[in-house]
Amino acid sequence: MSEAQKAALNDPRSIEELGERLFDLKDDIDAREERLKELKAERDMIVQTLLPKKMKAGEDNEVNKISIKGRGTIYLQTEIFTYCKSDDRQAMYDWLIEHERSDMVVPYVHPATLKAFAKESMEEGFETPPMLTISSRREARTRKGK
Repeated sequence: MSEAQKAALNDPRSIEELGERLFDLKDDIDAREERLKELKAERDMIVQTLLPKKMKAGEDNEVNKISIKGRGTIYLQTEIFTYCKSDDRQAMYDWLIEHERSDMVVPYVHPATLKAFAKESMEEGFETPPMLTISSRREARTRKGK
């Protein structure tokens, strides 16, 4: 038993007190996550729209880099994003292999898929690969009252 588990057994708070604290923590975390979303949205607006537009206001006035005293440097950089529809993945893999880029094609199982497989295997008693470690723990969950 870990020190944290031993300490938890000696916690003087009642189940109700711990439950109240859990709801308070969840509410605080939810509020902070909402604020974090707002901050990230503002940051994204500045990074993706406002600064690039201001820095490229005119071809004659183009600014690629600016230093902010005591803070650092801001510069423009082109970001590349890719997407391949799941229906087209096999064709993309085939194309990469045909064009001598097979080093880019790797077998992959999404973690959520692997978790669902493990859960089903545990519930149904299915065999699992010997190299797959599966563990579980009981956790208290909350549901808001009406």
